[in-house]
Amino acid sequence: MNTYGYIYNNSFNASDPAANIIAWNDEGGGSSQFVLNIFIDTATTYILVVTTYNANIEGAFSIIGFGPGSVTFSPIDVSRPFSIIATGLESVSFSPIGTSVLVSLLGTNEIIYGIHNTTVGGDSTPSTVGQSRGNYLPNGEPKKACDNDTSTTYLNFGNCDEYEKMAYCGLKTGLYMTPERGTSIIVGLQFCTGNDFPDRDPIRITLEGTNEPANQLTLGSSWTLIYDGSSGLDYDPGRATCGEKELFSNSVEYTSYRILVTEKRGADNSVQYSELRLFGF
Repeated sequence: MNTYGYIYNNSFNASDPAANIIAWNDEGGGSSQFVLNIFIDTATTYILVVTTYNANIEGAFSIIGFGPGSVTFSPIDVSRPFSIIATGLESVSFSPIGTSVLVSLLGTNEIIYGIHNTTVGGDSTPSTVGQSRGNYLPNGEPKKACDNDTSTTYLNFGNCDEYEKMAYCGLKTGLYMTPERGTSIIVGLQFCTGNDFPDRDPIRITLEGTNEPANQLTLGSSWTLIYDGSSGLDYDPGRATCGEKELFSNSVEYTSYRILVTEKRGADNSVQYSELRLFGF
């Protein structure tokens, strides 16, 4: 799919597409995909126009926002879903209220707790730094799964050590966290692969939610199952690459979330992934 992106200042007129244009791009993202990078000012309206080479071809796209300010998004005549990945923004809002847009709910400042030997509805067993059972690597700690950097990874051995290479190594591991943005409704997720060893990729995962306080988050009774299914990595997209977004039905708000890996691609000593993204409202 060949995509094009255009940024306009304050207004866009389809009959005069050159007016008010700030930037445009065609191939910046590789594989015929556009990438636009701009600095935005407060009290200014910016219009992003996304289109494709052929009118009958449609596809999804993402907007990534960095910085300390607040941003309001107003989708206009959007024919395909898109995601917003907001990192460090003070707040993200939508106009009109209730607009159906997926927002990445994790920033880079959450405290992420690694766990192992944990099942849906069961108590969480904390993981610690090391290279054996119940450990994650010193440079592969849980926070690497939510740092917006696919060159870093979260690696957990689960019930194995670094010398074992079995299909079960790394299963029943995962993490839990409380997103900084507060209560949210999760309706989608996405995993990104590590930088090596495809057999460590998580293939099937579970997502649970809770509204219990922090001192109750290790208790299995605190958690309610939201999703049990594919991680979006059924087919290997390559190393340090994000898989498909998995969307599902959910209408319940939660403040904290727990993710567990129940199946991986092959036989290796651990489960590893570079990014976990949760999408919702």
